[in-house]
Amino acid sequence: MTLQWSDELSINIGQIDEQHKEIFKRYNLFLSACKSGAGRGALLELISFLSGYVADHFDHEEKLMNEYNYPDRSTHKKEHSELAGLVHTFKVKLETEGPTLSLVAEINRFLLDWLVDHIRKRDMELGAYLNQKWGLF
Repeated sequence: MTLQWSDELSINIGQIDEQHKEIFKRYNLFLSACKSGAGRGALLELISFLSGYVADHFDHEEKLMNEYNYPDRSTHKKEHSELAGLVHTFKVKLETEGPTLSLVAEINRFLLDWLVDHIRKRDMELGAYLNQKWGLF
């Protein structure tokens, strides 16, 4: 099973949508590697990508939230902090325990749930606010 990007997930903010598409692409590459038995090897690449991604992507979203006085920014930022913390935890586990099957499964489950849930809830709300209130994008 792959996680397919669809226009339903678009928040109509070009750069953010492109970043979301990239994480979907990376997640699907990871899933493909898992199916072919190479999930452990792909885990390091995914964690490396996620470490940079959460910093850059969340920084971009949070700058928009601050600049346009997004009313729910504290909740949104809290979710960002939680994900960044989990990515760090995954990175530490990978460094200390290696690419175990349980870590591969844990990251797989977490990303699937988080990607769909966060984009469909928090990011959709942010996109609607920026597009409706400010008409920027």
